Amino acid sequence: MGSPRLTLAIGSAAAAGAIAMLSGRVDGSALLAVLLVVVARAAALSVVADSGVAARATGRDHTLTLAWIGILAIAATLAETTGLAAMRELHTTDGPALAGGRPLAVVAAWLAVVAALVATGRSTRASGPVSEAPTPFSRLEALAWVLQLWLVVALFIGPNVGAWRDAVPWAAGIVGLGALGLLARPWLRWEVVDRLAVALAGAGLILASIGGPA
Repeated sequence: MGSPRLTLAIGSAAAAGAIAMLSGRVDGSALLAVLLVVVARAAALSVVADSGVAARATGRDHTLTLAWIGILAIAATLAETTGLAAMRELHTTDGPALAGGRPLAVVAAWLAVVAALVATGRSTRASGPVSEAPTPFSRLEALAWVLQLWLVVALFIGPNVGAWRDAVPWAAGIVGLGALGLLARPWLRWEVVDRLAVALAGAGLILASIGGPA
């Protein structure tokens, strides 16, 4: 799996890039933001002790990456753009994708959010026996979890922030989704969670394609 220091450096750099994009300090494609978040999360795989477990965990993370691509595709279809700034502007003018628009588009957005909750609900270390995670990796995994929630809010909820009250949907979305994700963890079967996330994202993408932009 390479040097732990190198893995940590790559994961930390990806997390920093994701923070810059999601906070609006750097504009760019939502696809790049998804990629950075996925890389930051994948860096936590370096704590896995057994090589067989590592292979299974890596395979499941690859499947979850497909789920994130599907979630992004839903957001891009509904917003008719992949730009994060354009998505924030759309949420500011038309409201969050979860609350308005055509019925099929709203259902598609909710399926995407549920798929994201399923994807974020799986801890990397739930894949099998692992070594104790070094503190930097534990922090990186926790940060990557928050970044995934932040990404969902950016894709479907978050408006432009011009005043303090504009930050309320962002904070409420991250905290609310995080609470739901933690509550769902005991009910998730880790061996099928990756496929469930892909199935939900796939169903949402079909509905988004049929229903059209929100």
